[in-house]
Amino acid sequence: MLATVEKIIYFSFMEFFDFLMHGIHISLVLFVLFGAFHKPWVRAHFYCIVLIWLSWLVLGAYVGTLGYCPLTQWHWQIKENMGEYNLPPSYIEYVYTYFTGKDIEDKVMSNIIAGVMLLVTIFSSFRFFRQKKAYA
Repeated sequence: MLATVEKIIYFSFMEFFDFLMHGIHISLVLFVLFGAFHKPWVRAHFYCIVLIWLSWLVLGAYVGTLGYCPLTQWHWQIKENMGEYNLPPSYIEYVYTYFTGKDIEDKVMSNIIAGVMLLVTIFSSFRFFRQKKAYA
């Protein structure tokens, strides 16, 4: 009986953390996509973009996977503890497959994400340095 209760409590915690990680992931994605449009957030958005690129490139080179995201790794560990396996390398690909029911090649999705991120980086940099120049 006790083992069953412990399993229920453990699984409930995992569901809570899974829900929490979905919230964090979705909030971060929305902030990356739209944060530079809100003037008070321009600086935070720019630094967030820099941290993401550092994670993707520097941590990625260290771990051996370009595009590495520690947030996704933690989320996937939670999902694996809940019995969900064969997860895609990116959270965005996971959400895409979940909502459309269509599978997309990892490389195609990675290229789409990198392209969007490059556009966001250019826009964010423009806004950040323009705002910085205005205060100088």
